[in-house]
Amino acid sequence: MSRINIEIFTVDAFTKSPFSGNPAGVCILEDSEIKSIDQRFPSEEEKDNFYKLIAREMNLSETCFLWRVGSSFDRYKLRWFTPTVEVSLCGHATLACSNILFGRLESVDKLFFETKSGELTVEKDNGILKMNFPQGDPQLVHQNGSSLFETSTLVELLKNINITCENETINDIVSEILLCRKTRKLLIIVKDFHLVLCAEPNEQALLSMDFKNDDLNANIRGISVSMSVNEMSEENKKTFTKMTTSDVNEIDYVTRYFSPWNGIKEDPVNGSSQTSMALYYSSKLNKKKLICFQASKRTGILFVEPIEGGRVSIGGNATTIMQGKMSV
Repeated sequence: MSRINIEIFTVDAFTKSPFSGNPAGVCILEDSEIKSIDQRFPSEEEKDNFYKLIAREMNLSETCFLWRVGSSFDRYKLRWFTPTVEVSLCGHATLACSNILFGRLESVDKLFFETKSGELTVEKDNGILKMNFPQGDPQLVHQNGSSLFETSTLVELLKNINITCENETINDIVSEILLCRKTRKLLIIVKDFHLVLCAEPNEQALLSMDFKNDDLNANIRGISVSMSVNEMSEENKKTFTKMTTSDVNEIDYVTRYFSPWNGIKEDPVNGSSQTSMALYYSSKLNKKKLICFQASKRTGILFVEPIEGGRVSIGGNATTIMQGKMSV
């Protein structure tokens, strides 16, 4: 059986510089390759397993697969896979593939993607690629002692992401916790920047956790830890300044994101969680246009804004660092 040669890229998203931001694999499939895949893998399950194998070989948080719809050069089918599962929404891989397509299609200013989360669009705007994603629906599940969590369960959760409260109460270190059931993400808002930096998921402990609540058990598949910059102490800001070349006073909030349920210990820069965080911080800071700094080791910058129609604009830069063929 002859091999299929697939064009494949690695793109660093939410950054202008190589070796930072969030790297995504991008596979652009031509009609002939789609036909070969259909012949070799006749069932949808076989095709899905094939895409998972490629994602596992790339060994990045997500690898996306896209192909043209009809004869149009601005409309594509788009799917995203981690090394273990398919996901219904991924920001950085969408930004990554858009960066490649815009580089090839100089006359195209807007791209349309048909995905499991509906139609998504990406536009060029003064050098920034802006994705139009559906809003999340974050709801408070913990605030000032009122909580959907049992106290012991919440203590266990914080311990499993290395946010401890041995000499402090939960309310001393956690401001609020929200749950977005649409995207199955838990947003933990903390009171000290060092808690954002020291967060470290115990993957096996998180995967085996019983949240002792059916709602929580069903809807936690990712965790963000974040705080607003204007609530940082001067010591926090000095630490933050050392991490970025940007003016920290221009950044609105900082975050990190973990998803062992999807095979991702830490996502270096996560776009899909912004569908909820943009709403939360826009309301909290009374500000529409926001800048988020992802405080992973690779770091990244996101420009986010709740927009009309129940949508969120998530913008950033991207840079292609590798291009080749995968023979499979």
